[in-house]
Amino acid sequence: MKRLKDFITESLVVNEGGASGHLAHPIDFSFFTAKDLKQLVSDIFSGKIEDVTEKIDGTNLQATMNPKGEVVFIRNLGDLNSENGGMSIDDMANKWADNPRVADTFVRAGKIIKKVFDKVGVNYFNPDANTRIVLNCECVNAGVTNIMPYASACVSFHDIWVYKFASGVWSNVDITKKGLDVIEKACAGVDNAKLTPKVIIEMTENSNELIEKYCEMIDDLFGRDDKLSIDGWKRARFDEMVAEKYPWIAKDKTAMTALFNRWFNGDKSTNLKVLKKIYNDEVESLSDLEKGLYKEIVSDIIDPLDQIFLKLGNDVIRLCGGLLNGSQNDKVLQKIQDDMRKVIKDVKSEGSSTAQAKLVKQLKRLERLGGDQSVNSCEGIVFRYKGRLMKLTGSFAPINQILGSIKFGR
Repeated sequence: MKRLKDFITESLVVNEGGASGHLAHPIDFSFFTAKDLKQLVSDIFSGKIEDVTEKIDGTNLQATMNPKGEVVFIRNLGDLNSENGGMSIDDMANKWADNPRVADTFVRAGKIIKKVFDKVGVNYFNPDANTRIVLNCECVNAGVTNIMPYASACVSFHDIWVYKFASGVWSNVDITKKGLDVIEKACAGVDNAKLTPKVIIEMTENSNELIEKYCEMIDDLFGRDDKLSIDGWKRARFDEMVAEKYPWIAKDKTAMTALFNRWFNGDKSTNLKVLKKIYNDEVESLSDLEKGLYKEIVSDIIDPLDQIFLKLGNDVIRLCGGLLNGSQNDKVLQKIQDDMRKVIKDVKSEGSSTAQAKLVKQLKRLERLGGDQSVNSCEGIVFRYKGRLMKLTGSFAPINQILGSIKFGR
């Protein structure tokens, strides 16, 4: 069995994203109203969402070819603005030399990317001295890169990021799919290199029933108030919880609003020292909440809406064709379930009380989605809706917690 330190280190490393950041779920757009959410549901099942692709559970990176003709990886803007314009394949292998699984992912991906980029040529990536074309891609190793198993190593190219050099630094000026046809052509003949698989959401006879089902769930949750936003709904639930469990917070309405914005929206414009002065009789309680306990409040409040959209994700994924693990579906499901059983056994016998509590919470979350029958062989889908890029993931969310943070951090 690996040491706890090894588990934690590998978990953190393999989940590091590239410069492109993380995708949002529909419910992360807090300004969406109940009406917006219902319209989204209707549009999903009516085929009115755009650029639907598979959300692949790999390592997200950006890659380009520097003016010297060397393939380089970009994990952040520091890499892009470095003298070499990024980290070479050897740089990545050396950086993660103590983590063979991670290093192997980068090296294998780098070799695949190099074959594609060599066919495209250095001028494509460096059209002029002040422009750099960078490919946002997903790198997957054979077996397991993070949580989801895949049959073989592959690199999927998502989109193109255009960077411009000004005032001494490179900055992103555009994200586009224009020009991907060049990459697609170069992928021909290169094993395991492709554009991100496009997904078809098949229409079924019960599409209208699914629309009605989810719209009814949203209506029930939002009290049939079409104008109520997600932010407003969360605030109403927050007020109720505070009144019941933390009445001392409600003594100052302005500070209460500041705490809501701080915990739910990441708005820390009100200094914590100011809040501690206001709640001077409850400084210890406030400090405990700030250290992480507030996350439980956020999780409990958002849970009913989260469950609706995880169920929606499952129903949508079942209608998707063209998924990467489509031909390996049964084997992938068996592997995930076997891994789950092992983690559950290990955490129950060796895990801390905190890990066991987290496990119980995620198992209940999975059970509400349908238990073993809700497990999918893909992470989810990515799509564009009214100009915004977002994702649906389904049962992957609790499985990711169990096979990811709980497994590595027990």
